[in-house]
Amino acid sequence: MQKVINRLAEKGFCDKSGHPKPNFAYFQYPQSYSVARIASILRGLANYYHLANSKRQCVTRLSYILRTSLAKTYAAKFKLGTAAKVFAKGGRDLSKPIKAKKARRPLLNRVLGSKTTAHRRRGAGSEGHSPAIPYTRYGQIKLPDTKPLTKNWQPGQARLNCIAKKNLYQNCHREGND
Repeated sequence: MQKVINRLAEKGFCDKSGHPKPNFAYFQYPQSYSVARIASILRGLANYYHLANSKRQCVTRLSYILRTSLAKTYAAKFKLGTAAKVFAKGGRDLSKPIKAKKARRPLLNRVLGSKTTAHRRRGAGSEGHSPAIPYTRYGQIKLPDTKPLTKNWQPGQARLNCIAKKNLYQNCHREGND
């Protein structure tokens, strides 16, 4: 587990002890891209720990690090201050669109009564929900796969079965087209 946390620290998601910090590499990207990227990383790590007995604890810890790191990045990007405010607006899985605090219009525009382009395009950028980060709750993480192998199991047996099924399918498919 410490190797993975060290790797996340190298990538900028946390420090060496595993405390999340903002990852400003994701600052420039839209919310949908960064959430999808973090979700992909997290699914890959969950797959890595698939057979571990401590899968749930590991994935929960890594999910906390990645989600909180992204929330801290959004707090800076959208000028919200804290990760807690980001989670309040974006939800636990950061799937809801987060909008920046509304800035005051310049004095000249307020006096003249004209609206800025940001006010004209009120709904712009909120096409709907973006992808969600998986494993935000402990119960969402499946238990590790600990089924024992069959007594007559051989290494490559599954591959041979797959090839045999594929050949059978192709033969049946050819006979149906004749």
